[in-house]
Formats: sequence, structure tokens, C-alpha cells
Amino acid sequence: MPIIPRSPTLAASIGLAILAFAAPGHAHAEIVDPGPLEPDEPIAAKRPYVDPDPEPEITPPTPSYVPDPDRDRYARWRLSGGVGIRFGSFTVNGDSTGAAIPFHVDLGARRRRTFLFASYDVLSIDASVPSLDPTNTTARNTAITQLGDGSGLVHRLGANARGTLARFAESDGGFDLWGEAGLGVQHLRWDAGGVWTRPDIALGLGATMLYLGKRQHAGFSVGFRVMFAPRNDTAGAPAVCGGPCDRATPPSGADRSFLFDLTLPFGR
Repeated sequence: MPIIPRSPTLAASIGLAILAFAAPGHAHAEIVDPGPLEPDEPIAAKRPYVDPDPEPEITPPTPSYVPDPDRDRYARWRLSGGVGIRFGSFTVNGDSTGAAIPFHVDLGARRRRTFLFASYDVLSIDASVPSLDPTNTTARNTAITQLGDGSGLVHRLGANARGTLARFAESDGGFDLWGEAGLGVQHLRWDAGGVWTRPDIALGLGATMLYLGKRQHAGFSVGFRVMFAPRNDTAGAPAVCGGPCDRATPPSGADRSFLFDLTLPFGR
């Protein structure tokens, strides 16, 4: 009877399995279910390893930024006032009253390139008296007694609009070049008696250095102003030559006053 050798395949497989499970230090691999395959994904496609317990990512804090609502401090209306003095000449019926130093106060509101304000001026004047022979003392004293010595006080109320022509500034202030126009009323009261009220027109140019805080503002302003006011002594006057001329004309019907201005503006 022939001897049939037994196949070692089954026995060898069993032995190798026993040795594999009995080997020391055997590590159990953790298997993560990658989830179901997509319909078009091949079975042999490799899946990336997914950590079941990832460490949280630490995000650095973002610095908070709070915008300044008053960054453009020219953008809102501000109550603004000012005090100052003017230097120049004040004219009455064509005659300068000499050096005039009006004191003035302003009050109004400013925003962006516009400043709307009212002003009050007060100044003393010395108008010319009629020319008389200085040797005839009696006649001169009589004229002064009848007409007064020309001294008096002037009050002026005005409404003005000022606009910035050019600006060199940051958000919290700067330097403005401006022009302005206004209407006013002059009230002249003579010391010897009598009053005279007349309208005027004022035109000006100037510059202002201004600091704008979040609540208050202050600065310094310089300017030049010319005022035109009607005379009351030229009605029916004949044509004359007030200087060298080739044609005589009636006298000018308006007084012109030229004044330099220094003002300290302030407000909130």
C-alpha cells in the first residue's frame, strides 16, 4: 500500500498563527473606520488617516480696533465764539476819523469749510469839524458849539458768512485761508448830541490757525476787512474835481473803512 505524504500546508498555517498570537510585545493596531466608500471610489483606494482625538488648535487673539467716531472733527457743527480788536481807519462822510481801534465779539457755528456768525463792534471816533480860519477863534468856537467837536461812539451789529478757500490740516485742526462777506448796521451817537444809523457791507480776507479737540477748540485768526457805508452829504452835490482830473463828477456816495483784525476764536 503506497504511503501518501501528508500536505504541510494546513499544519504550517496553524503553527504560524499560534506563534503570531503568542509573540511578546504584540501591538494591537487601532483601526479607524473611514466610512462608506463613494459609489465611484475603487475598493483599493487609499484613505487618509483620521486622528480620532485631535488636539485643539490655539488661535492667537486678534487685537480689537475701536474706530474713533470723531476722526474727522470738522464734520460736525460746533458752537464757536471769539474776541478781538481791529486797527485802521473809520470814515464818516468822506473824512477819516483817525486811527480806530474797535473791540469786537463774535458768536456763531462752524462746520467743515463754513463759519456763520454774528458780530458786535464798539469804537470811539473823532470826526472832522468844518475847516475854519484858525485865527478867527470866535467863529471856530461858535462852530464847535453848534456842531460838536466830532467825537462820538459807534456801535455795529453784523451777520457774516465765512468760507474756507484753502486748507492745510489734519483731522484735529490746521490752517485755513478764508474769505467772508457780511451785512451790518452802524449806530453813531455824537457826544454833543444826535444819532445816525446807517447800513453797511463788509468784505474780508484772512487766515485762521485752529486746534480741534473732541469737545473744545481754540486758535488764532488774522484778517483784513473793508466796509462800505452810505454818506448823507452828497445828495444834489455839484460835479467837482477832488484832485487832478479831466472830467468833474459828483462826490462818492459811500464811505470806505479799512480795518485789520486780530481775533482769538474758541468754542465747543
